Amino acid sequence: MSQDAVILRFGEVLLMYAEAQNELSGPDGTVYQAMTDLRARVNMPPFLLAYQKSK
Repeated sequence: MSQDAVILRFGEVLLMYAEAQNELSGPDGTVYQAMTDLRARVNMPPFLLAYQKSK
């Protein structure tokens, strides 16, 4: 008897949360915070709101 295990990386969870929250209520502070947390995990600069507004 074998059991399959589902393994999710925390980074994937943050990304799924940000995507779901964005679809549910549009881009708000929780979406940007999740993206900032995700980027911080890999030593990337913070997600800048000003960058998104300029596009």
